[in-house]
Amino acid sequence: MPALQALHEESLTNPAAAQLLSDIARDAMEYLTAGMDVDIKYDVSTGIYKGGEEASLGLSVEFEGQADPALLAALAKFAENFNQQQVHVLEDVIEGTNEGEIFQDGSYNTHVAVFHLKAPITKEEAREMIQSSGLNGLTITDEYISAYYSGDPNDEQEYSDFEEATSRLQAALEGFSGAPKISVRRVSVYGKGRIPFEKIKGELRTGGSNYQNQTSLRIAARLAGKFIIQNMDNL
Repeated sequence: MPALQALHEESLTNPAAAQLLSDIARDAMEYLTAGMDVDIKYDVSTGIYKGGEEASLGLSVEFEGQADPALLAALAKFAENFNQQQVHVLEDVIEGTNEGEIFQDGSYNTHVAVFHLKAPITKEEAREMIQSSGLNGLTITDEYISAYYSGDPNDEQEYSDFEEATSRLQAALEGFSGAPKISVRRVSVYGKGRIPFEKIKGELRTGGSNYQNQTSLRIAARLAGKFIIQNMDNL
């Protein structure tokens, strides 16, 4: 989508554009999952993916039991619409399994580090910490910085490099954060280089036309330079 691509590029330097992009992405995810029994929480953040800074939407989906195939199909569609190379799904580990363990479906148990910040950091401070750590992928919000390994689970050297980079990030965060909270989560990496999106594409249970209406209003309001109020009964 050319319009979304242009907005994405602008979001790297314009906070208002980053917020609009996040809101549009949120509208889309709510539309794609409207027919499901899931609890979705959002956290507008800055992401680092393969060393490049980008506006990102921290998305937490809570559900009972195993991931609903319709939910995975919705994530695949979201990735297609927003030109995402990958979608990562983090779940609790299966009891009795260990860090680094690989499963038949291509998922594996991975190392996760979350640094809770004493106060928000600036983009300049974040860039310095990223450069000093050497991490290729992480998420930065006003409350925390998180990183987890999502590369080849069979590459022991790459995994070791990630752990060393996480230790360097901890050193760079001295004074900004205490010791990280370390955990092990099961990660499924869908998309480029891992589990193909075709494996999870399927029938969607969407939520009607409200998504298109809400997104159109957001874009129109930005172009007009003002808020547009719509009858809430139609949202």
